[in-house]
Amino acid sequence: MANELKTKGKLSRQEKIKRNPVIWILLLVITLVFLGLLVFPEFMDWREKRSSINILESKIRSFEKENILLKQEAEKKEIEFNLAASPYLTREKQIFPETVDIVKVAKILEIYALQLENLDSKLHDSYFELSKISFSKSKRVKGKNYATTTISLVFSTDRQNLESFVRFLQTGKLSARFKKGKDNGQIQLVDYKFLEDNLIPLAQIDSIKAVPEKSRGDNDSNLSVKMSVSIFSQN
Repeated sequence: MANELKTKGKLSRQEKIKRNPVIWILLLVITLVFLGLLVFPEFMDWREKRSSINILESKIRSFEKENILLKQEAEKKEIEFNLAASPYLTREKQIFPETVDIVKVAKILEIYALQLENLDSKLHDSYFELSKISFSKSKRVKGKNYATTTISLVFSTDRQNLESFVRFLQTGKLSARFKKGKDNGQIQLVDYKFLEDNLIPLAQIDSIKAVPEKSRGDNDSNLSVKMSVSIFSQN
């Protein structure tokens, strides 16, 4: 009986190991260390990448703000440019239009001709009578980036007004004589303003045929004129 109790009181080595907390603590520490060795590099790599992502996100936000400011500045500059360039752009569109507005061109020439007739002076009886104006179809010039439209004109005039008319076609500008006529009330302000604001396209005088006209009394300085003019457009 005593031997049996003695036998039961003795623990085996395995039981002793199982009941010893130090061993379990050591195993736990070793396991944690092993896991730490595996996880820690991954954690550090994740942390580094997360830091890089935060930096990139911060840069993106900064770039977005900068882009908004640059866009606002560009819009501001565009508005300023359009305001400053508007008169020149409008002039350019009229001088070299996409297509020829023959109604507008005819009106410009007719008003100009009528106003020339009004420029009388003490020494000069101004004379200009436009009797015919016709337009050809626009024709694109081969190998060029523009088209031409031919205007055929028939009119009677004196030599001074013929020179004024030719200069007007070549330059599109109103002469000092025209301005003086406006200041003197010979030319209506509304017509002067129309001619000032509405420009004839670039023009080239192809031919002029002028012969003396004797239908106005003894003044043989008056001329009967046939003129061919090419005006230019984009199409």
